[in-house]
Amino acid sequence: MFNLTTLLWGLLALAIVRGNRIWYARKIRALRVPRRPWAHQLLAGAGVAAAIFTLTRLRAGVHPLDVIGFLLAAAAAFAGIRFIFTTVSSHIPGRKIAVAPGQPALDFTALNGRGESFTLSSLSGRAPARGRGPILIKFFRGHW
Repeated sequence: MFNLTTLLWGLLALAIVRGNRIWYARKIRALRVPRRPWAHQLLAGAGVAAAIFTLTRLRAGVHPLDVIGFLLAAAAAFAGIRFIFTTVSSHIPGRKIAVAPGQPALDFTALNGRGESFTLSSLSGRAPARGRGPILIKFFRGHW
């Protein structure tokens, strides 16, 4: 016989893990990622716990519709464990960023593509080729 609680627990586990991931992604886009995301890790852990609870209900003679709940729980467990592992193993620096988004860049000196010295302040007061506006500077690592 089909057990509705298996499906509901699987859905709950996936909703917790997925909702947590969406919440964390919004913080990333807003540049408000906490240095130590304990609340997000605990929430993902709660989703994993709900998934494990669902998976422990697996027994012989399972109704085919119960498999949907188990698959949802397995996906939630995988995603939750992956989120926890990724956030624990990432090393977000504890220092303040030198330049906030939207603020003027600090002056620097580097070599351009021809090997000549280039200073950012040398562009001060110059308008880009297509009118006034911000200047985009791309930094490339090495030669390919």
